[in-house]
Amino acid sequence: MITVGINGFGRIGKLLSRLVINDSRLRLRSINHPTITKDDYLHLLKYDSVHNLDNSFDMSAAYPVNIHNCKSPKDIIWEDDIDIVLDTTGKFKTQDELIQHKMCTDLDDSTTILLTAPPKDDIPMFVYGVNHRDYNYQNIISAASCTTTCLAPIVKVLNDNYTINNGLVTTIHSVTASQFAVDKYNPGKRTGRSLLNNIIPSSTGAAKAIGKVIPELEGKLNAVSVRVPVSNVSLLDL
Repeated sequence: MITVGINGFGRIGKLLSRLVINDSRLRLRSINHPTITKDDYLHLLKYDSVHNLDNSFDMSAAYPVNIHNCKSPKDIIWEDDIDIVLDTTGKFKTQDELIQHKMCTDLDDSTTILLTAPPKDDIPMFVYGVNHRDYNYQNIISAASCTTTCLAPIVKVLNDNYTINNGLVTTIHSVTASQFAVDKYNPGKRTGRSLLNNIIPSSTGAAKAIGKVIPELEGKLNAVSVRVPVSNVSLLDL
């Protein structure tokens, strides 16, 4: 059985927790989030305004999970039997930051740290169905982003069969937790506008990420995101 620890308990952390609890091959050992209690964790795990009440898993399986309340990976004392740490915070995106998960614990060198966002350095990035066969047991890796995992398989098929010279990507994207329900000061003035009644242009790293998973396309794509007032899913135009 593979033992899992999850850093961060936003949308990705919560949904991954549900998946791990449901999978008999996996065991959810612990969750790290700076402020949640065990009661908060159980409540958030069970109820979700977007993904609805989830009765598909046994809540009793969630009770043995340990809760840590640390802000930085270097402060988390992960249990020494954890095989995979899933970092879902979106805050720590470099090798130097993610290796800190092993600083206060006895995690084995072979423990895998999986980032659920595109990295800011040369951490290997894999998209299943595109370049996952290139995985060579590196122990710090990225699973890219939602937009990248949507775009990369399409781009791979087109490039393998026809060759792409250049392309423009627009993703019509649901709002995210970094936005606000009402207008509020934000250094990024566009994302400071109310998410309820605005279509908000935003940047996306999807084009740059494609160059990492399909190297021959590096620099050939440009991308823009448009955030729209829906709570989930997106549309991608290439």
